[in-house]
Amino acid sequence: MLLSVSGFLFWVVAARFFSPDDIGSAGSIFSATFFLVYLTNLGIPVLITRYANDSSERSSIITLVSLVVTSISGIIAGLAFTIVAPPTFLDPLGGRNFSSVTNIVLCVAAVSISTVIDARLIATLQVKLYATRLAAISLTRPLLLFVVPTQNTTTFLCLVAIWPYGISALPFLKYSMTHKIRVMKNTWRGLDGWSELISFSARNFAAQLFLQAPIFATPVLVRPFLSSTDYGGFYLTWSVSTAGLILMQILNQTFLAESVKQGNAGQRTSQALTIGVGISLSAAVFSIFGGNQVLSLLFGSRFSHLGALMTYLMLGNATVAVVFVAVSRSRIIGRGNQVILISFPYTVLTVVSAVLGAAIGGATGIGIGWSIGGVISLFNPSLWSVMNISKQPKSVAN
Repeated sequence: MLLSVSGFLFWVVAARFFSPDDIGSAGSIFSATFFLVYLTNLGIPVLITRYANDSSERSSIITLVSLVVTSISGIIAGLAFTIVAPPTFLDPLGGRNFSSVTNIVLCVAAVSISTVIDARLIATLQVKLYATRLAAISLTRPLLLFVVPTQNTTTFLCLVAIWPYGISALPFLKYSMTHKIRVMKNTWRGLDGWSELISFSARNFAAQLFLQAPIFATPVLVRPFLSSTDYGGFYLTWSVSTAGLILMQILNQTFLAESVKQGNAGQRTSQALTIGVGISLSAAVFSIFGGNQVLSLLFGSRFSHLGALMTYLMLGNATVAVVFVAVSRSRIIGRGNQVILISFPYTVLTVVSAVLGAAIGGATGIGIGWSIGGVISLFNPSLWSVMNISKQPKSVAN
């Protein structure tokens, strides 16, 4: 949550120092980088939390393998992106040249590695170290914005937006490994259970991929349909919308997790739905009358015309809140197989609708498509079958 808030504040500050064109170009690279990181984590952070949460040699070996696999997947994804990406992504960095390709590949690999380190710190309850890393990112990125260069402003903003995530993780690498490599090699050959680890990672990766994909994929897929200036406005408005989504996700997970302890799944589900949908609809109504003023206050008068976009995004978020609650509830009541049946249609409908909206109506069209796709995704029998189950919860899935 801290990282999400600080990330939002980073773009609030950036909007005051950089042009909409710079914001759009840097935002597209930022979105693409984290979309690639999301695609290439392969469910490893959840794997670390489940199977590498102590100081044993086995946990250290799993962590080491995870770091290697994530590094390789990040490099491959970064290279693939630089080959197939439309010019709109790479032109602000000077086109498809050695410098831009190296920058993107290293960014993706470094941030991918940082997700493994973070998962390991959390799994081993090294909370102070993890908080220190978050604080370093949260403070460094906005402060660097005050050093505005006279040239290559887009490249500078890209570097400031992305690199602190990867670089700040390196000092904590040693804390994620409780055994040295030369000690672990004696245990390596006798370590079994790899098939179980791979299976667990794959299952969780698929579930998380479909659930979170719209948040990561939408800003990337709509980029070719918008100019850098228009994309800058969209990206900043999208950051407001996703901040609300993250808040809703945390709240509904908290409510539903409490149902495990108290055995009142029905009541907690209703509360989670009320809060999630209520926040989104209230924000949508507020945006109708004060959206332009809020965006102007946050990002400057250059972005004050995007109130309608924010209204449509908030309306779409109300439907996303229902999906989040249904997915969390299906895990808690022991019907994890329903997660993909719920999240996959939601992902396809919202992303495709948003992309079509971008092609037809530009930035505002994205919001309209996002809300329409969300509404259609609610007509999913699997979603409501989970919501209607009166079975008491068994356990909370990872």
